[in-house]
Amino acid sequence: MLDAGSGLESYVAFPQHVHITGIDVSLELLEANTRLDDRIHGDLSEVELPERSYACVICWDVLEHLEAPEPVVKKLARSVADDGILLIGSPNPYSVKGLVTRLTPYAFHLWVYRRYVDARAQDAPGAGPYRTFMKRGGGFRAVRQAAEELGLTVAYHASIESPLQVALRNRYRIEGVVWVCARLLTRVLSLGLVRADATDYLVIFERRARSGSTIPPEFSGTA
Repeated sequence: MLDAGSGLESYVAFPQHVHITGIDVSLELLEANTRLDDRIHGDLSEVELPERSYACVICWDVLEHLEAPEPVVKKLARSVADDGILLIGSPNPYSVKGLVTRLTPYAFHLWVYRRYVDARAQDAPGAGPYRTFMKRGGGFRAVRQAAEELGLTVAYHASIESPLQVALRNRYRIEGVVWVCARLLTRVLSLGLVRADATDYLVIFERRARSGSTIPPEFSGTA
């Protein structure tokens, strides 16, 4: 499998017999990721990938950091083998988080992260947050279009609230009636376009070489 933007560790755990190739722009993180069997140091926008070569391709929390996500999605889609899958997890550019991120400078992102998330992160290897562009091309609709152009189909899709936002809500007691009102107000003010609890999305694409789905039935469909 291929972990595109592997970082310090993968978001998905695989058995030890699975051969994992990791790509990351940070050599420090690549070398610190002990689960990788092969390492490719480089920018996803520039690295060449062999076509139809990986049974599973993962790209998690990466697209928001790219100035041009669509070409990268197409590159990853091309690398998926017959009966293979492409799993993408990414923030929703049209969420509250996405809009705030896109309209504020990187210095503000750093301040928020250090102040409200993890003040010690700056001392960790490859410490974030990394520069974030949150381009529309990293949203679900654009990603789906790019993947489908390369012969992949959606096997599963879900809008989710990121664990980070959940943790922050719990920390500052934004829950219960307060959270219900905040979600309702967000929907009203955005004319129904933005959901406060849909900060991120997860989508699994598959390349069907034969009739039938490669995804187990319990994971098929749209949530």
